[in-house]
Amino acid sequence: MTLEAWKFSAKLAWQDRYLRIVGISTLLVFLGWTSFFAWRLIPEGIRSGVLVMHYNIYLGIDDVRPWPWVFVSPFAYVGLYLLDLVIAAGIYRSDTIAARTIVTIGTVTGILWGISSFFLILVNL
Repeated sequence: MTLEAWKFSAKLAWQDRYLRIVGISTLLVFLGWTSFFAWRLIPEGIRSGVLVMHYNIYLGIDDVRPWPWVFVSPFAYVGLYLLDLVIAAGIYRSDTIAARTIVTIGTVTGILWGISSFFLILVNL
């Protein structure tokens, strides 16, 4: 796919109301939740020097890392979601349903990340 073909497909994808609303609203909700996540965990991480990064009901706490690792998960998700948006915009012209599915799966993944980060907040506080 050439850059010009991607631009044309992205222009068509931007005109799709579903992709535009879901893409923008997911990014805005994610930025809001990430702000809350950072607001709750950064002071605790600075105070103690470490944060729990993974917990499960069978093993308990199994991953403790220095507090700057709190930024890895949100940055990884936003990077992957932006990659999803780029891919969806590129394939929109040839397969509209696949493009909408990619954006929807990214949104569902963001919801799951939000739930897991809520429980990380509870474990750390």
